[in-house]
Amino acid sequence: MAPGDYLTQLELDPKITPETIARLRAQFGLDRPVYEQYLLWMNNLLHLNLGYSFAFQAPVLEVIWPRVVNSMVIVIPSTLLLYLVAIPIGVYGAVRQYSLGDRVLSFMAYVGLSVPSFFLALIASTSSSRSSSTQAPSSSRSPA
Repeated sequence: MAPGDYLTQLELDPKITPETIARLRAQFGLDRPVYEQYLLWMNNLLHLNLGYSFAFQAPVLEVIWPRVVNSMVIVIPSTLLLYLVAIPIGVYGAVRQYSLGDRVLSFMAYVGLSVPSFFLALIASTSSSRSSSTQAPSSSRSPA
């Protein structure tokens, strides 16, 4: 992204007059001091008015809402799965402290925390695709 606001980029366009840019600065409050802009932004945020997207020519909330919903479809089940797995493992580790199972689970947890998540996902994806491709196809013919 270029430094400055969206209107700074418009100043470089010879088709747009300085009067138009000044009017837009006043309309969006960009001619006010930074602290006033921040307070205005906070007030609008509390009223779920995130502004207007010049790139999409639509209110920002309308632009990001489908993406927020898609993210929640992934985040909520994965968080539930995390708790469903982590709490029993934590209880097991607390009840059977220093046992072989506790040490194995602790080791796996440390490995899981130390390896980047995208790399673990790549390994899981690769191993699952290999395991599905190594299975012999079923044959409807009987052996001769």
